[in-house]
Amino acid sequence: KENTMLGGTRGQKGDFMERRTFFNEGGPDDVTRAALFIFFMRTCYNGIYSVNRSGKLSVTFGAGNRAKILEEDLLRLNHKLLQGVVILDGDYRRTAKYAGEKTFFYFDPPYKPVNESGGCTSYMPDDFDDHDQIRLAEFCRDLGNAGRQMNASNSDPREKDPTNTFFDDLYDGFHIQRLSIFRSVCSIAEKRKPVNELLIRNY
Repeated sequence: KENTMLGGTRGQKGDFMERRTFFNEGGPDDVTRAALFIFFMRTCYNGIYSVNRSGKLSVTFGAGNRAKILEEDLLRLNHKLLQGVVILDGDYRRTAKYAGEKTFFYFDPPYKPVNESGGCTSYMPDDFDDHDQIRLAEFCRDLGNAGRQMNASNSDPREKDPTNTFFDDLYDGFHIQRLSIFRSVCSIAEKRKPVNELLIRNY
């Protein structure tokens, strides 16, 4: 069992890296893997979970001296809410066959980079490029044609380049709302500032 709070010798980077190696190389059983996933979501740098080209967790330690790991009440609540829920691991298009009259779709894909250094599309071994963005938009249109409601979020390329209408063109006919969002992922605190994001919906 993990301590509720990380601290002391068990909370140091070396301990984190040891568990990351076991997670990547040791082949933990499903329950242990789930527990380690929760651990990493609380202790990875800036709360980011991403993998390298080999599909292995690549984020380093970043929780500081203390991070709350075990929240039993929250875990039990999530367990209750997930009863009867089907979690799919695969292409998002597979979800269409589960849709009913009251089904609502929300998509939060890797955002399109707005500049050469400002993108993060490699959460998984394969990048999520413009072709994938187009494929997602086509699926959203299919959902609309089938009478399903959807929402999608993404970056706003026009914030850096007013002539870049990639999403405006791609989601022509959808409702596109521009929002100012504060991001805290940047490693340099002084560079953390509000940015524009898009909220795209078909209703």
